Amino acid sequence: MGDLKTDWMREQRKKLGLSQQDLANQLQLQGLEVSRSSVSNWENGTFNPPLENHDFRYALSKSLKLSVAEILSLSGFETSDELSEDAIRAAVIVDQIPPNKRKMALGILEQILKEG
Repeated sequence: MGDLKTDWMREQRKKLGLSQQDLANQLQLQGLEVSRSSVSNWENGTFNPPLENHDFRYALSKSLKLSVAEILSLSGFETSDELSEDAIRAAVIVDQIPPNKRKMALGILEQILKEG
């Protein structure tokens, strides 16, 4: 059995008027291999959704119209209340950059920080 909070997923899906199959289809259109039974298993807590996967987090965020930070918080991950809106925005942007370009983007941000 999964150990993440997942009740929010069903609530948000229903709020958007999506069936489990609709959500699975949306995730498939974004390149993920997801079935209706996968969505059911996540919502019932049988299995954890693969939130450690960047592509999955981004696709789920887009499909459920929530930020990645909101999804992680709703799933029970601790998020810092001390981050500014700009810091959260930067994190969301970096999280959406393709993995092969993320290191470059972080390097640019670090260089800006050094130059002060």
